[in-house]
Amino acid sequence: MALSDDYLELAKEYCESDDLDRATYYCQRSHQTLENAAAYVDEALIEMVRGRFDTAHDLLRTAIDVDPTYGNGWNNLGACLVGLGRPAEAIPYLQEALRVGYETPEKAFYNLGFAYEKLGEPEQARRQYEAALAAAPEYRLARQALDRLNEQEPRQP
Repeated sequence: MALSDDYLELAKEYCESDDLDRATYYCQRSHQTLENAAAYVDEALIEMVRGRFDTAHDLLRTAIDVDPTYGNGWNNLGACLVGLGRPAEAIPYLQEALRVGYETPEKAFYNLGFAYEKLGEPEQARRQYEAALAAAPEYRLARQALDRLNEQEPRQP
């Protein structure tokens, strides 16, 4: 395991214990040691938890620049844009996450559904939530979103 991977493991441990300052420090150490997309994405996720979506956005753009085949960067940039209130801009990034072969496609489908829901497009949202459940039938967030949507907006005939 490379030193940068060790730093990422430490960052994850500190994040799990809610020590976000130390988690950020070790993410930064990881990409200073060996520039890698995963460290930028992890640091961006910490910034999103802190509500710093603009900072997260910049980190995610860097992650994509470092490795455009890393689906996690594309997916999280899309989620970040939704968090910034820009769901229409998020859609191409989430679609790109699926195109490059994101390892957990259910998350990209869920985020696409959420973006479409924010845009007031319940049928598109429903299709994405269903795709998330097809990819991972036990994905709780997608199930809850689909159930909520079906209560609020019954399927159109």
